[in-house]
Amino acid sequence: MKKFIFTVVLFISFLTSCNFSANVKYENRLQDKDDAESIAGELYLYTSRKDYESILKLVSDDFYKISSKGKFLEFLKAKDEKLGKYKDFTLINWKTTTKKGTDSKTEYLLIYKVKYSKYVSEEKISMIKENNEVKILGYNVSSEGFLK
Repeated sequence: MKKFIFTVVLFISFLTSCNFSANVKYENRLQDKDDAESIAGELYLYTSRKDYESILKLVSDDFYKISSKGKFLEFLKAKDEKLGKYKDFTLINWKTTTKKGTDSKTEYLLIYKVKYSKYVSEEKISMIKENNEVKILGYNVSSEGFLK
């Protein structure tokens, strides 16, 4: 009987010491936000310099499955022409989700108010971590400037 109790106690301690986190989910960690803001900062730095080729390097290959590099370049140039010269950006909302385990991935969403010389826009930048680098997966720009 003592042997049985000892085995049960040993088994229970083994189970409680195991890590059952096959998939652990983290939301809105500040480090993840900082990682994404770093990429957004580069995006707006290159935007201010009209360095469109450098912007292309920030974008995930998955983005280019939907839109070609050429079309994205055209969009960036048309955006700058329509909205004016880039002035400043302010983060207005953000969300990050990190899932670690058997199906690890990190996703980011940053929403900015961006001032250009002619118009203001709201810009949503979705990103993912791929090969340990944060890359832009989606870029949505909403502005009155596109209506005129």
